[in-house]
Amino acid sequence: MLLIQKIMNKTKIFFDKHKVTLFFSLVLFLAGLKYSYGLSSLIDIGLYDESGYLGSGVNLLKNGFPSADWAPLYSLWYFFLSFLTSDNINLYYFNYNFQVIFLPLLTFIFLRTKKVNIYLSLFFSFFLLISYANLVIWPRVSNFALLVLLFFFIIASLVKKTENKLIIYTLGLFLTSYARPEFFLAFILLFVYSVFFMVKNKKFKPFIFLTVLTFIIGIFIYWGNPFGGGRNSLAFRLSFSINWVAWTNSNYSSWKDSEIIINHVFGNANSFLECFIANPTAVFKHISYNFWNLSKIGFGEFFIHSSILLPVKSYQNESIFALSNFQKLSVDPMFMIEGIIFFLSIIVTLFFYFRGKSISLFWENFKQEKQTIFVLALSIIPSLISSILIFPRPHYLIVTFFFLFIILTLIFGKKDKSFTFKTSYYLIGFFIVLLVPNKTVLHAIPTKYNGNNVTTTIRVMRRLNLTNKIKITAAEGSYSTYLGENFIDVCPYSKKEYNFSDFLEKENLDIIVVTPRLINSRVYCDDKSWKSFMKNYKNYGYTKIPISNLQRYLLVKTDYLKKGAFNNDLK
Repeated sequence: MLLIQKIMNKTKIFFDKHKVTLFFSLVLFLAGLKYSYGLSSLIDIGLYDESGYLGSGVNLLKNGFPSADWAPLYSLWYFFLSFLTSDNINLYYFNYNFQVIFLPLLTFIFLRTKKVNIYLSLFFSFFLLISYANLVIWPRVSNFALLVLLFFFIIASLVKKTENKLIIYTLGLFLTSYARPEFFLAFILLFVYSVFFMVKNKKFKPFIFLTVLTFIIGIFIYWGNPFGGGRNSLAFRLSFSINWVAWTNSNYSSWKDSEIIINHVFGNANSFLECFIANPTAVFKHISYNFWNLSKIGFGEFFIHSSILLPVKSYQNESIFALSNFQKLSVDPMFMIEGIIFFLSIIVTLFFYFRGKSISLFWENFKQEKQTIFVLALSIIPSLISSILIFPRPHYLIVTFFFLFIILTLIFGKKDKSFTFKTSYYLIGFFIVLLVPNKTVLHAIPTKYNGNNVTTTIRVMRRLNLTNKIKITAAEGSYSTYLGENFIDVCPYSKKEYNFSDFLEKENLDIIVVTPRLINSRVYCDDKSWKSFMKNYKNYGYTKIPISNLQRYLLVKTDYLKKGAFNNDLK
């Protein structure tokens, strides 16, 4: 009885001390549930990177871990999630919803562990919840990396001894480098600093150090070097092609024709260093373009947010790739008005907040949090380098700008020394949940994916009940992750110099996913045999199965279509 009473007393003390944080954590969780409800009807499945990570996780026991530079930690995360559902479509959206809900939630908890003012912590976490950075950035691996880091940062904030904090920070950065390889640089720098700090201050604990080092070496040997492999070189070549197409107004596709573009500009060079040696002028121009886009994309992904004040028109015709790369965004006037209101409200709030504040107060905050700020700054550097040398894609920049805003919050945020729960907090919590939009979450992001093209296509192919070994080709990426082991993906752009009739005979394709992206591809639109096939596909032994969108349909070998395999509404 004494033990139970002691536990209850400690629980009561903990709850009383953290009642405010726990209450608003629940509020943000409920707001996140409301915000992400129906997300699968608004955001389509992306078949390239994110589905690749999912596929690696689902097939982990069969295929083993991917290479160290292809996010084995993220694959492991998908592997554990796969025990919750056997349907990969549901798995994709469960992970998406989880990240949308828990990134702002863990951000709030972290800020509160650093005793940042409750209102500022709520403000930042709330607008992170409804921001472009939280909802639309794709692939989701950088958001996952932030979740891992926040988890370790929260634990470190609860530890008192500096040397223990450094060990936790170092472990966090090391493991996160197996989701985003650039964090390996931050890990190395922090590891060296941590050893130097502990030796200098005579706080070196051999047993703990050797245990942690053994774990790190074991993971490193098993998973490999995150900086190894050719992913960074591939990322540079693809990203350079994006900039080159932009400044030359070329008709080439930055993704499909990147090999042609790189050979044209750099010859046989592959790596960043080889390309720099071959044509330094082009590399410097590439970097200058990245600088130009860096601030626009970085600030945009946080300040573009879902509408909470004004009705904003919804746009239906942008692809996941245009949206995730911050391209071709159509801006509604009402959205602009809300954006201006939001910006001016921040300026006015900051004016009244800083008025009468002493610089010494901010300096004191900095001194109190200098170690955390140092670790956050180290976390920023690798992503910033990647954004400058490779490309400022939103999923690179989210790390840079997220931690930058966190640092500013730690320095300028008034420290909360009172833990008193106020009755007015119930009203604030109610309005937070009330303000968060649902179902129309993308309306203030001035474009949105066409919500179910890929998902519907997958479901239609599933309803065909094809059990044979099926070879499928599609311009959108690999569908097999969602269809079964009997489906084999064939890249449509591997056609290259072949005409389509030869390519069709060579690959013996069973399903062709016909979309505007495939039809308008430079590889196909100039191919006479492709045009002939499209006009006379029945003569080739194929049947047309429309999808909900009239601009996309399947061409399936007629021999495979058994009676009753699909409903009449799909014919």
